[in-house]
Amino acid sequence: MTQIFSKKDVEILTNFDAENTGIVQDFNLLLNYLIENKIPLTANDVLSPVVFKEINAFLTHKIEYNKPKVFAKSYPNVLALFLLLRLSGLTKIEAKKTKKFLTIEPKTYEQWNTLNKTEQYFHILKPFITNFSLEPLNEQKSDFHILIIKDLASKKIVNIQKTDYLYSYFDGKIILSALELFGFIGISGRLNNDGNWEFVNITVNKSILLAYHYFENISFIFSDIEDKNILFETDIKRLFPKYVNNLNVEKETVSNANFIFQVSLKYNNVKLKISISSDADLDSLCQFILDSLDFDYDHLYTVEMKSNSGAKICYNGAPTIDYAEPPTTEDITIGELPISVGSTMIYTYDFGANWTFNIQLLEIEHGVRKMKKTKLLDISGDIPEQYDYE
Repeated sequence: MTQIFSKKDVEILTNFDAENTGIVQDFNLLLNYLIENKIPLTANDVLSPVVFKEINAFLTHKIEYNKPKVFAKSYPNVLALFLLLRLSGLTKIEAKKTKKFLTIEPKTYEQWNTLNKTEQYFHILKPFITNFSLEPLNEQKSDFHILIIKDLASKKIVNIQKTDYLYSYFDGKIILSALELFGFIGISGRLNNDGNWEFVNITVNKSILLAYHYFENISFIFSDIEDKNILFETDIKRLFPKYVNNLNVEKETVSNANFIFQVSLKYNNVKLKISISSDADLDSLCQFILDSLDFDYDHLYTVEMKSNSGAKICYNGAPTIDYAEPPTTEDITIGELPISVGSTMIYTYDFGANWTFNIQLLEIEHGVRKMKKTKLLDISGDIPEQYDYE
């Protein structure tokens, strides 16, 4: 049947009812809410606390919390659902001036509605297995979730009292809330006087094998996300006949457009306004910024941004691109960048001097005549000397 699962595991998992887990119902409830409302985000693209109570109120996996002051630590269930929503590829971020909102990606959502509940379940589970990250919550990328799943799956007893450090950290509580939504564990908990939600008891279901064996095997067999996804899809479809179709989250590319960026130098008042073609590569923008400031092009550099799912991605550059670690700034065009109006990128040049530029997308001019050259539309502030020899 499959190399990932034993014969005994297969018997257990074929009786697993993916359609009636909490994740499918609550995920769709949040999507419906998102259709009617643009969810406000913080400056770091994390769910704003102003909507915690409202979202928690309509979920099936809700937390009873009546205190007037809202804390993020009081709603690990809401943040777990938000995290899984970002990882799903069904949302995008819109920015209006200084405010950011989470909205539905219409084409992907239209396709989502054609999937049955089993297919929806495994589309939400797939990135949790193959490409999980807490970065959409502005946390560091780590393997903390793997430690928790392995620890739970290895327990000899069914009921676990919360004593281990793995379950006490807030990151761990979000991961455990996600595992409950997927039907892998059951949780009972309570709120302390300080508004901190704590687990009292955790019941481990045999279905946790679905997560455990994949983290035990797939994470180490492949490093490429696409390879992991293919193995996951092939294997799970053998176990669950209702899982036939996948949600194809297409990478959006902008063509025949000019991108208007504002570039600000950290710890300095220099500002540049630049217009560049969607066909130009990211390296062209990096070089143009340096040329505009009369900087030498002699050092390594990086450009960091967030993907559409909220995970951090980095493109590397060098005077001779062969010396840059992939992916490089020559590997992606401006039109392929996972950014929208209001989005920002961080460009760090020369790791000794650490020149740091904030690059914000101000506008996309669609259907315009293709630019042959990148243009400097405006420059202000005091241009610093690249090298201080005094």
